[in-house]
Amino acid sequence: MHSQYEEEAHIIDYLNNYKPSLWQRFKGLFEKKRQPILLDIGANDGTTHSNSLALILRGWDALVVDPTIMAVVNARINYQEMRRNVTVAPCAIGAANENKTFWE
Repeated sequence: MHSQYEEEAHIIDYLNNYKPSLWQRFKGLFEKKRQPILLDIGANDGTTHSNSLALILRGWDALVVDPTIMAVVNARINYQEMRRNVTVAPCAIGAANENKTFWE
């Protein structure tokens, strides 16, 4: 279990029990099969208290985002060592377009 409060168990349970509607199944017959992708905002180092790592280890591609440089560096190292298709982006989202000092 990678998540702090076992959230990943609920995520995995939901996805394992997800049943697409008849229309979604029909529509899916005519679409290219795509690899699932997830977005993790506030990913930290990608492993500590991660709600996404269980899905990544199950083969999901991911875009993970964190504003701190050390977390981004560590996430890139961790995912590279796992040989996973994960893009790590160093950015944050705020109310204004501006630069801020971020204390790690």
